[in-house]
Amino acid sequence: MKTIKSTLKTEVTYDDEMKNKYLIRKEWDKNKKKALIIMKNAGQADEIVQD
Repeated sequence: MKTIKSTLKTEVTYDDEMKNKYLIRKEWDKNKKKALIIMKNAGQADEIVQD
C-alpha cells in the first residue's frame, strides 16, 4: 500500500471591507510550472471553500 500526502496553501486578497476578492492564490508544488487563470467572477471561493 502507498500513501501520498499533499498540502495545499491558499491565500486570498480582499478589499478593506472584505466584499471583493482581488486574488485567490493556490500553491501545492513549487517545483512545477505555474499557471495563471483570469476569471470575471470568482464565485463563492475563499481560503476554505473552492468552487
